[in-house]
Amino acid sequence: MKDHRTFFPAHDLKRLAPHALVVAGPFGDLLPAMTIGHRQLASVPDRCWELPRGRIGAWSLPEAVVEVLVSPVTPRWTPRPVTACWGMVWRVTAQAEVSGLRMSVGHDTLPAGVTIRPDAGYGLCALDVGDRDIELTFGGWNENFLHHEATMGRLLPRRWAELLEPDPDIPFVTYSSGHRHVIWELPGLLEGERCDVHAAVSWAPRPADGAPSHHVDFVYAGDIIEQAML
Repeated sequence: MKDHRTFFPAHDLKRLAPHALVVAGPFGDLLPAMTIGHRQLASVPDRCWELPRGRIGAWSLPEAVVEVLVSPVTPRWTPRPVTACWGMVWRVTAQAEVSGLRMSVGHDTLPAGVTIRPDAGYGLCALDVGDRDIELTFGGWNENFLHHEATMGRLLPRRWAELLEPDPDIPFVTYSSGHRHVIWELPGLLEGERCDVHAAVSWAPRPADGAPSHHVDFVYAGDIIEQAML
């Protein structure tokens, strides 16, 4: 089976046994998931590689190659320290037309006594999770920042700018029932198109004064990719 890896293709990365790409947080594993068209990806990729600071997983489908990169990341602007900050990037490269994309990240279960609430800003769709000792935030860009990125045509297809309306009546970045997951419902891809969509998770001991939220808000997909090889 071919590698079909577009992250760091010039590097000879160590292959790992396939395994789920999770972030082990203080309240349990955070699980990335994806549906492409009407096909939900298995939690374990077809192939995995080790990075200096993270891992890559890849799924090969008839219509697309899906890659997920998970690695620690330091945002360019960090007003307050945190215990940890991790980023993940979903990269989808279409080999045929894809009808739609759905990415999500979150906790399937949480320990007793943990609270969870929405954390939203102009460009952020996230969830705050915490107990008396730890504050954690996970999420990523909302419609406003995704629309802006599509207009630039760097991480997202430029034609998405007409499809990703800022401040839409029906949000396409939202929360699951029970506020356990952040979900991105995105347009499809044409053959040959590619998109990079990211999420982040950060945590710190209380009182954190919103530091995890600030870290998640200021993580950029390019930072995650660049720092994964440091």
